[in-house]
Amino acid sequence: MITIPKMPFYWRFKDTPNISQEDPPEHVSFGFNYDPDLDLFIESRNPELSGFLADIYSRHANVGFLQDGHSLINTYGADFWHFLNELMAEYPARTVLEVGCGGCVLLERLKSQGYEVLGVDPSPFAAAAGERKGINVIQEIFPPQNMDYIPDLIFQVDVLEHIEFPLQFLQSQVACIEEGGIIVVNVPDCSKSLERGDISMALHQHVNMFDVVSLPALFWAAGLEVIKLERSRYGSALYCAARKTGNMQNAAPDRDPERWARFDVQARRNIERFQSVVEDARKSGDSIGFFMPQRAFPYLGMIDWFEGFRVFDNLNLWHNRYLDGINVPVENQADLVKKPVDHIFVMSLTFGNEVVEELRKDIPGMKITTLDEILG
Repeated sequence: MITIPKMPFYWRFKDTPNISQEDPPEHVSFGFNYDPDLDLFIESRNPELSGFLADIYSRHANVGFLQDGHSLINTYGADFWHFLNELMAEYPARTVLEVGCGGCVLLERLKSQGYEVLGVDPSPFAAAAGERKGINVIQEIFPPQNMDYIPDLIFQVDVLEHIEFPLQFLQSQVACIEEGGIIVVNVPDCSKSLERGDISMALHQHVNMFDVVSLPALFWAAGLEVIKLERSRYGSALYCAARKTGNMQNAAPDRDPERWARFDVQARRNIERFQSVVEDARKSGDSIGFFMPQRAFPYLGMIDWFEGFRVFDNLNLWHNRYLDGINVPVENQADLVKKPVDHIFVMSLTFGNEVVEELRKDIPGMKITTLDEILG
C-alpha cells in the first residue's frame, strides 16, 4: 500500500487561511488500496476519515460545481447535459431523481422540459436551492428513510467516488426503480493516472478511483446491464448508463490481477522523480509555483512541503481565496503573467498542454515542468 503521511484535507475555499476549532484537521494521511472483488482502486477505509467526511457533507461548503454562478457549469456541466439529453431521447423517462443534487441546476432544466423531478442531498445548500427553484429536495443521505417516489431514471454527478460502499449504494438505487429503469453515473475518469502510476488523483473525498475497467464492473456486480459507457468530451470524466433487467446480456468483466502491482511500482518511481526535480529547483534558489494545486497536494504530501511556493488555478471561485492545508491564496493565470515565478510546475494531465502553450507564449523565459514529464 502507498501511504501519503500528511496531505491537505481540502473540502472548501475560504477568504482567510484561518480554521476554527470545530473544523476537521488541515492535514490527514491518505492510503491507496485496492478492492480485488470490484477491480477498484480505493482510499484505505478509516473510521476517523469517515467521521470527517460525514461532517463536511452536512455543511454548506461541499456542493460540487453544479451550482449557479460556477464557471464549470458551461464546460463540464454542459458536456454531461449533452450526454443525458441523448440518453433520454433514446430511453424516454417521465420521473427523474438526482442523488446529490447540489444547486439543483440540472433538475431545474429537466423540470422546465416537463419532467417530474426530485432531489436527494444531505446538504442544507441543496435544500435551500430546491426551495428557491420550486424543486422538492429530501435533505438526507441516499437512500432516504421514506421516499414515496418511483423514478424512471436516477442520475448522479460526482457522487459515487465519495461513497465508501459503492456496490451497496448502487444496489440501493436499483431497489428504487422498476424493470427497465435507468441509472446514470458521472465520475472522474482516473484511467490515465492509474495506467501511469500517478498519485495526483488522490483527494480525501474521493474514496473510489474509477476507470473504464472498474466502473462497468461495479454496475455488473449490482445487477445492471450497461447500455452506454463514454469518456467526456470536455475534461476527464466517465459517463455510464445502465438498465435494470432480469435478462442480463453482459458477461462478467475480465479482471487484471496485476493492475495493483504495476501501479505500485510506477507510483513509487514517480514520487522519486517529483522529489528530485522539486529539490533541484529549491536548491537553485528558484521561486516556485504549482498550477492546479490540488494535483500537486499528494506529491507535496510525500515530501512534507507545504510552504515557500505560490499556487495557481483558473477556477474563478478560488481566486484570491485559500484551500485548507495551504496558507497562500490561489492566484490565476493572469496573476502569474503579471508576476512570474522562476519555475512553474503544471500538474494537470488533462489541461497541462493547453496551459503550457499559453505560458510559453506569455512568459517565454520561465522554467516549466509538467506532470506528464515527471511521469516519463
